Amino acid sequence: MTPSWDLFKPNLALVREHYIGVIYLFLLPSLVGVLGSTLIGAPVAVNGSLQLAPGQTVGLALLLVSMVWQLVNIGPLTVFQLRAAAGKTDSVGSYYRLGLRYDWSLIMYYIVFGVLAIGGLILFIVPGLFVIRRYFLGTYLLVDQDLPFGEALKQSADMSKPYSGAIWGIIGVQVALIFAAALAQSALSYFGIIIGELIACSYVFLSVLRYREIKPAAKAPKA
Repeated sequence: MTPSWDLFKPNLALVREHYIGVIYLFLLPSLVGVLGSTLIGAPVAVNGSLQLAPGQTVGLALLLVSMVWQLVNIGPLTVFQLRAAAGKTDSVGSYYRLGLRYDWSLIMYYIVFGVLAIGGLILFIVPGLFVIRRYFLGTYLLVDQDLPFGEALKQSADMSKPYSGAIWGIIGVQVALIFAAALAQSALSYFGIIIGELIACSYVFLSVLRYREIKPAAKAPKA
């Protein structure tokens, strides 16, 4: 497996090459949510009850739009990642046309994944981390091989087991970049929000690149 930080360069090359898809499927929905959260601020108490100013109401509406937009984009974004990593370029409309049918299965996958991971972390940290590694590849399997979410969970568990270090390396890079984005947002105010969102965009292809390395390796006959 390629060292995780070494995958960051080809990941950035994909971001530059497919920036239109990154903007529409990842950046814009996230920015709308950030704008909504900024406008909401802190609710004001009037006569003992919380009241929203007109600007806060707009912020709440934008936040809801962002949440729905990101849910709708789950399938198209996954299709986009897979096709871009495979060297294919399509229109944004094509990603929606191909990916919307996977939305429900992917949402179910993320719900099950989240419940298992949170439950494992609450009970004991090691089982939670084990779940994260075990089901890390499932969303790509679900779309790439058109699997139901239960079968994607099973195949992800089998495929990821021999490559735990490679998967944790990618997760480590993503966590480091998430911290960098959060630091930029807290230190640079509104300008930092934009920087933080751009940092978040910078690793959008990391996981799928690791998936594309593990997939043929997992299928290769063992010596």
